[in-house]
Amino acid sequence: MDHHHLQAERVRALTASGRQPALAFEMLDAGQQPLIDETRQRSPGDPDALARAVDLEHSGWPDWALYRPLFAVGLERDLPRVGANLPRPEVRRLVKEGPGALAPETRARLGLDAPVPEAQERETREEMRESHCGQLPESLLGPMAFAQRARDAQMADLLLGSATAAGGILITGAGHVRTDRGVPAYILRREPGTHVASLAFVEVDPEAHEPHDYPLPYDYVWFTPAVEREDPCAPLRASPQKALGGLLLGSQSTHVWASI
Repeated sequence: MDHHHLQAERVRALTASGRQPALAFEMLDAGQQPLIDETRQRSPGDPDALARAVDLEHSGWPDWALYRPLFAVGLERDLPRVGANLPRPEVRRLVKEGPGALAPETRARLGLDAPVPEAQERETREEMRESHCGQLPESLLGPMAFAQRARDAQMADLLLGSATAAGGILITGAGHVRTDRGVPAYILRREPGTHVASLAFVEVDPEAHEPHDYPLPYDYVWFTPAVEREDPCAPLRASPQKALGGLLLGSQSTHVWASI
């Protein structure tokens, strides 16, 4: 079954008792929040209205049909919908200018002034290299690793700020909800003692037969059958200039969700 349908079923189950947590999305950014709120008021029963309002079809994200079940359950349960990501122009500015692109008070509030352990920085750079199919110049790996951390910190900030009395749920890529250095880590750095749970939907690797064969920096993992798909690196190898844009769309196909 598609991971997005599984996520939608989990949201439906979590809200079956009437709880109304905020439902935040990586594929929507904070700058789109006025459009999100306006669409909720204008078309409360139409999940496609939001996709049209933010022009998701031309955003570079995968097919809207994949995400539709999640937006539909959000409407069904009347959950507040939140754009959690950094706007793309801000991400591009971070890659180009580095930490100086953010005001000092913003860096401090988001926790981006804290030193990053060398091993973590090295690991994040390597993820950037692999997720962009080895097509990035070495000089961009550091700036893009910082932009990745900034997106984690931003999504943590938005989730904390938008959480209702019933908490919040974030739908995002697997790399962003690692408990060791993703959104959960930034939430706990900001609000120690907050209950955070991350769930990853992971496709089974035919070559990996035991749970310990997988990197699992999550609280819970839901294994699903492997799906045959085209080589995701083929377009980037054919057109390397597209590699930079890949950062803005999330670096992994596996999606997870975190709730607080």
